Amino acid sequence: MKTLARIAVALTALASCAAFAQSDNDADRARRDRNMDEVMAKHHVQLDTMNGEAPQAKPTLRERTHHVAETTREKTHKVAQSTRNFTHRQADKARAFSARHGHPKSDGTVVKTPDSTPS
Repeated sequence: MKTLARIAVALTALASCAAFAQSDNDADRARRDRNMDEVMAKHHVQLDTMNGEAPQAKPTLRERTHHVAETTREKTHKVAQSTRNFTHRQADKARAFSARHGHPKSDGTVVKTPDSTPS
């Protein structure tokens, strides 16, 4: 937010300088330039960063942790998806095996019949 405020002040200073630029007096122009430089120095704004690309600031801790969380979430999602795909393939193979061998319940669930009934 500080950067936005600085840019707003700088633009205001430039606009006010442009509004008073009607006179071509050298002394007046020099005074306006000094005033603009003082305002820019007071608010730590550099004209070269306003006209060109602003230098990239270092990422904050919040941005870095957000990036780490996003990366972790993506990797976890990929692993979970591959696990789901694997288990679905194995379940399909088990169902196909049960159906081929004439199992009475071919939907994949195993029906165990006891060898002897307890008395």
